[in-house]
Amino acid sequence: MSIANGDLSGVNAESLAMYCDLVFREKQNEAVAVAVEKVPARFKCACGVEYASGKMFDPCPSCKGFDRAVAGGDRCTLESIEVEDE
Repeated sequence: MSIANGDLSGVNAESLAMYCDLVFREKQNEAVAVAVEKVPARFKCACGVEYASGKMFDPCPSCKGFDRAVAGGDRCTLESIEVEDE
């Protein structure tokens, strides 16, 4: 199972992986490999620059302003899941 977890999603990646493992283990009686990919927060500034930032309160690297919109890293998405068919 592969999950893309954005920095701004509000989802704790370790908890998500643990609960996915618990649910699948209960249903299949075996452990499940859960890979969580960290997706950085992305912003688009009013000056036109799109950039990634590790911190919510970092200013635009170009104009040093804060007039921006979230352009990515705000979602948690199940990217893939592999199931063995018996």
